[in-house]
Amino acid sequence: KAELLLEIAEKEHISREQVIAVGDGANDLPMLSQAGLGVAFRA
Repeated sequence: KAELLLEIAEKEHISREQVIAVGDGANDLPMLSQAGLGVAFRA
């Protein structure tokens, strides 16, 4: 997910600082750390 987040941001010419990522599990932590704003929640 983190790699895809970076690929999409690059393709759309969006900086990481402008990206918001939302996740609900430990597998989302790498993605959340790459985003400018990472939001974690308990599902």
